[in-house]
Amino acid sequence: MVLQGCKVLISHYVNYVSPTVAPALNLRVRGVTERTIDLEWEGSVLMTDYLVTYMATSPGGVQLEIRIPGNTTTCSIPDLEPGIEYNINVYAVLNNVISVATNAQVSTYGLLFKSITETSVEVQWQPFYYSFDGWEISFIPKDNDGGMTAQLPSTITSFHQTGLRPGEEYTVNLVALRDQGRSQPVSATVTTCMYGSVITQTSPNHHSQTSIYLLLRDVSDSVAFVEWTNPKAKMDQIVLRYGLVGGDRPFTTFRLQPTLSQYSLQMLRPGSRYEVSISGVRKGNESGTISTEFSTEIDAPKNLRVLSKYSTTLELEWDNSEAEVEGYQVVYSTLAGDQYEKVIVPLNDGPTSKTTLTNLLPGTEYGIGISAMLGTNQSSPATMNARTVLDVPMDLTVTASTDNTITLLWGLVQGPIDHYMVTYTSSSGLTTEVMVPKDVTTTTLNDLEPVTEYTITVAAQRGRQQSTAATINGFTGFRPVIALYLSDVTWDSVTVAWSAPAPPADLYILSYSSEDGTDTSKVTLDGSKTRSSVEGLLPSTQYTVSLITIQGVVKSEAVTATLTTGKLFISARGNRVVFIRHQMEEN
Repeated sequence: MVLQGCKVLISHYVNYVSPTVAPALNLRVRGVTERTIDLEWEGSVLMTDYLVTYMATSPGGVQLEIRIPGNTTTCSIPDLEPGIEYNINVYAVLNNVISVATNAQVSTYGLLFKSITETSVEVQWQPFYYSFDGWEISFIPKDNDGGMTAQLPSTITSFHQTGLRPGEEYTVNLVALRDQGRSQPVSATVTTCMYGSVITQTSPNHHSQTSIYLLLRDVSDSVAFVEWTNPKAKMDQIVLRYGLVGGDRPFTTFRLQPTLSQYSLQMLRPGSRYEVSISGVRKGNESGTISTEFSTEIDAPKNLRVLSKYSTTLELEWDNSEAEVEGYQVVYSTLAGDQYEKVIVPLNDGPTSKTTLTNLLPGTEYGIGISAMLGTNQSSPATMNARTVLDVPMDLTVTASTDNTITLLWGLVQGPIDHYMVTYTSSSGLTTEVMVPKDVTTTTLNDLEPVTEYTITVAAQRGRQQSTAATINGFTGFRPVIALYLSDVTWDSVTVAWSAPAPPADLYILSYSSEDGTDTSKVTLDGSKTRSSVEGLLPSTQYTVSLITIQGVVKSEAVTATLTTGKLFISARGNRVVFIRHQMEEN
């Protein structure tokens, strides 16, 4: 019974691994050169053939294979890379059924450069498979000027050579010494770095570099300052490249004089990630690059301006940042620092954003700063100073009046001021100004013309700043009520109204009388009244209503108005009061 194992794909055939097929035994290495490995093993003459597979152990290796006749137990693997370790498997094959693998890991002769700098090289190699006295290693520059040679014990398999010239190509020869004889050299070429980087070699085709000399400083939203250390090797040019990380545009390239060691990158995109690299060029050959990444700052909003201002509010607008920000932080305070506030404003979809600062102090200058925000990052602020307007003096009234004086009263403003400015103009056009101290809210205008109406304004002032003026009309001497207004006339009542005189009256005497004199009444009203309801009138009757204004000991002439109350009749369906629209006269 034949036991078959799992399928494995080797070459272009599908074979079965079976423990019943005797594997190759005692796999050993008969010889190694820079490009070949000779193998030998023990096996049965009954085998159909042997399958030899090999692959470099370094990343990226490709498996190759050789088929050997079943009566042969030796193999030479050709066309290998110097100084590389290979993983080798030998399978015995019997009628397309293969054995388990016999394995070995073998390295070809050759030089492996572990690290390369501007002035040094570390080289490593595999030991020979025969005895000898020692090694001789030499580093010969391309121009044969100033080569270096070292003698090493046979047990050494690596060497670190210093004192080399930057950017120089060297031929490295390794020779085994025995008695007076010398082996054929194992040779390779290496070029020291032209620029400030360390090259680490992990395989003949793989290098990694560690940046050590490139520096970014003074990075703003649109400018970055690049600084580097000039290489020790003589250069024809310095190549500087920069561009957006992950961008779809090619990098910008500058070819600079080799004496330069700094450069200013201009017109960068705010809030963006950039990569910058430096390399050197000598005789048409460009060195490896050193590179780094940096992010530009978020740009501040621009053109901060005041759209409108009032005594307690400021409406602000600004142009949005070029960077893709989330919103804005608005910080504002009085210049004295008495009021400090912070507001977060969402980003507007358009080209500008705006906000209104509220609950401000009238007539006060504020320092305002607006910063763009993206996550935890914040731009430098756009700043400005703005002042609220002075608040208007409220509740301006005429409290007293004589033939040549008018006394005024108003409410105290909230904002800081220097004084109040009172302006009054007579009906003839003569204008006069009076300055009132900031802590005084009353004044008397003197030397006025008798029986004259004045237009009076009161405004708060601070320096050149002036509030909107409060305005009132005043009259010298006694100015009684000059007209009555009748409304809501029914069959038994009427509402009487009038405009308050200036200065206010002390008392009013309101009276009414029917046309035939049979229904009369009189009432005294407080001087603060401007309206009264007269009730208990007779229907379909003409009345005269009169009002006398009293101020101090002065009593005015009566102002009158006439009206006729509505009709009252009984409905045929029962007692129902019906109001019939009346006609009204005023005198």
